[in-house]
Amino acid sequence: MIRLGLRLAARQWGRFLFFSSCLAMGAGFLISVSHLLVAVDRAVAVRARELLAGDVEVRSARPFTAKERAAFAAALGPGRRSAEHTTFSSMLGVRDDAVLVSVKAVDAVYPLRGALVTEPPGGVALLAGGGKALIERSLALQRGLKAGDRVKLGGRLFAVAGVIASEPDRGFAAFAFAPRLMIANADLPGAQLLGLGARVRRAWTLALADAEDPARAARAAKAALEAALPEPHIGVASYMDGEEGVRDGLRRATLFFTLLALSALLLGAAGLRAGLTLFLDAQADTMGLLRCLGASTAEVERLFGGLCLGAGLLGGAAGGVAGWAVAAFAGSFAPRLGVQLAVPPDPVSFLEGLVLAAALSWGLSAARVRALASRAPLDALRAPPAPPARLVAAGWTAALLVLCAAAWRRAGSGEEAVKLVLALAGGALAVELLSRVGLRLAGWALRRASALPMPARHGLRRLVRRPGPSRVMLFTLAGGFALLGAVGTAREGLARTLTAANAPDAPDLFLVDVQPSQLERAKALTAARAAGEADFSPLVRARLLAIDGVRVRRDRTERAGAEARERGRLRAREYNLTYAAALKPSERVVAGTFWEPGETAALASVEKGFLERAGLRLGARLTFDVSGRELEAVVSSVREVEWASMRPNFFVTLTPPLLSAAPQTYIASFRARSPEDAAALRAELSASLPNVSVIDADGFMTRMQEVLGLLLAATGALALFCVGVGALVTAGLVLWLPFA
Repeated sequence: MIRLGLRLAARQWGRFLFFSSCLAMGAGFLISVSHLLVAVDRAVAVRARELLAGDVEVRSARPFTAKERAAFAAALGPGRRSAEHTTFSSMLGVRDDAVLVSVKAVDAVYPLRGALVTEPPGGVALLAGGGKALIERSLALQRGLKAGDRVKLGGRLFAVAGVIASEPDRGFAAFAFAPRLMIANADLPGAQLLGLGARVRRAWTLALADAEDPARAARAAKAALEAALPEPHIGVASYMDGEEGVRDGLRRATLFFTLLALSALLLGAAGLRAGLTLFLDAQADTMGLLRCLGASTAEVERLFGGLCLGAGLLGGAAGGVAGWAVAAFAGSFAPRLGVQLAVPPDPVSFLEGLVLAAALSWGLSAARVRALASRAPLDALRAPPAPPARLVAAGWTAALLVLCAAAWRRAGSGEEAVKLVLALAGGALAVELLSRVGLRLAGWALRRASALPMPARHGLRRLVRRPGPSRVMLFTLAGGFALLGAVGTAREGLARTLTAANAPDAPDLFLVDVQPSQLERAKALTAARAAGEADFSPLVRARLLAIDGVRVRRDRTERAGAEARERGRLRAREYNLTYAAALKPSERVVAGTFWEPGETAALASVEKGFLERAGLRLGARLTFDVSGRELEAVVSSVREVEWASMRPNFFVTLTPPLLSAAPQTYIASFRARSPEDAAALRAELSASLPNVSVIDADGFMTRMQEVLGLLLAATGALALFCVGVGALVTAGLVLWLPFA
């Protein structure tokens, strides 16, 4: 029977290649997404430990007490290390000027993870001996500082010991609002800057032993510290909580590609089912002959069931190899983005591809094989019987279960898995209904087709007479073009963003910390050096206290889905608010109505994406804490913002009367006429407005343009792939349909 099966497969090698290709394309796409997801998770995990400069961090706005230090001591174990650092903003005296800096006071063991790269080399060791400071490169360039120069922080003078080239826990951001100044913890009391009213963040960081499992040990250490330190002003985070926005953003992108991959796999499965059905019906005579020659029902069923299963496994194996190759090729572009992305073969993904292929090929063919194999030998020339209803249900259930399992594995939470499956099922149902409607319309046209040319009538007649294969062809073509439309929508959005980022007037310089009394002088200086008018916007720091009267709290449960975690994070974060009498050129209202100039009511306008992710709504009442004063505003409009324009854009904008008297600074963005004008402006601002920081965003813009360009190319390839799946299935069915 095995030799007979191999001979049958060899005689029908073209069909088996078609069956396998249908499944291989969908499975390969899905497995490539799996490989990339595993590689990205590993890269983010490594980077997250560096971003925290450790594995677990305890944060507080108050000095650590004896009880808290006892909890720290209890968390230490063999091979574990700890460090402390303090961060705050302050004015730094540079010669006769002052500039805003972000101060970090560190231990001699900083950082526990990652590396502090300095010029000259040495890192924190350059601070040994006391009275020394490390400064960020932008501060050195802006103020002309070099090693040995003296600066004044609070009540103490510091000697510049070196320049910070790279700081591990500064985050993924390409720039910050204030340059870094790093000193030793022992020098902090002498600066006399931690008095009443100072906004200080203290942190104790734990690094796990090398022999410990990072994820498991970090979760355990975090849980133990949270239990020992339940005070509300204490925050405990592990490296897995770090850069949650980056992780969740990657997860959303992965879900989009997973949905496309599952859709492509569904189209391939539809082609596989139709092809196997045609193949089995064509082999009905062979089955009857084998029965006449003495083969039992079970033997015939095993023979042809094995052929169908073999075709599926061949497709799964081919898809696994192709998926890994595609993922490795995509990973080769990661160094261009400053990320090292290793994509080794993932056995779990290969095994998943084989399980998917086996379940789909068996589930979609078992009932047909059973119906044909169980016929009496003398019934071979009669019409094939209906497949057993129970076996049909079992086969479809197996196929659907493995698809749901694949969706759940990539979704990361039950909530997202349900949404993914519902989106897939809804799309498949819609395409199936459209296919059936299209077939009925073809039948209606055939009955009234006397005036149509003969080829058109013949084509319609072939479609109507074979409704099963015809529905599959319509389903795969319609599904392919539906996927093409989805990818086209995403591609159009990326193209708009890339166009905005590449605009000739896109800003490359930012001004930060312009005081209200300095606004006119800053405008005059930028007007002389900018290619166009600089965009100045007021910035007011605030916290969201309540939504519709309900106090805001961050959900700290680790089992919450990505959306719930992001909603809690966005609501509990510190906000940069602004006020304006009119919309900016980079904004447009998509819901509600933006206020007219002179409006005195307490109204708010919220950015669309932020509104959705934070779980807000049009008409919601938002209560903010602005410097100890509570302000309430009603969301009257929803804005869509072109973030790639690099203008001073904000999530929340309020009416001017609400914030015009609040403590505020101004930020601005503009494009310098030339690099020489940018350098001259830095010197002029240093002389007349020494507290204002100038941030060069040109490097960030270049990186963003490269990322968008790669994504645009990837979506273009996906568009061709989606149509290719449908075209492959249609071509195969058209090729073999006449022989069925």
